[in-house]
Amino acid sequence: MRFSRHLLLGALVVLIGSVWSVSAQAPYRLSEKEMKELLSRIDKQAEAFRGSLKSALNHSRIDDTKTEDRINDFMKEFEHSTDRLKDHYGDKSTASSDVEDVLRRAARIDSFMGRHHLTPRAESDWAALRKNLDTLAEAYGVTWSWTDRDR
Repeated sequence: MRFSRHLLLGALVVLIGSVWSVSAQAPYRLSEKEMKELLSRIDKQAEAFRGSLKSALNHSRIDDTKTEDRINDFMKEFEHSTDRLKDHYGDKSTASSDVEDVLRRAARIDSFMGRHHLTPRAESDWAALRKNLDTLAEAYGVTWSWTDRDR
């Protein structure tokens, strides 16, 4: 009797531990409403960043250079990618790949921002957008690190 209690208690501990382990590995999921709000925030923040980036570039030594053309191209690619994500939202087969594409394109912008010191407004707008991109990656279970990406 005593042995079976210990055996049952041990099995219960293993069961609880394995359930906790599986739940800790599961990706963080947002409700549909929360996801729509996140995508809307990303849209608005991208718009704000685009404006502050444009202003910062116009008042920098980068103005009218190939470097400015490249970051503008990166922004256009990012915008197209976020539009695709919004269009495909809810389609389980493409969602993660769309999120990965958004993050890859954002990584190019992040690399640019790391190499060029722009206005505090542009830096702040990028930081806010980047934070929500991290939330997006987490929500879709996409492993992501800004520092370990090929740019």
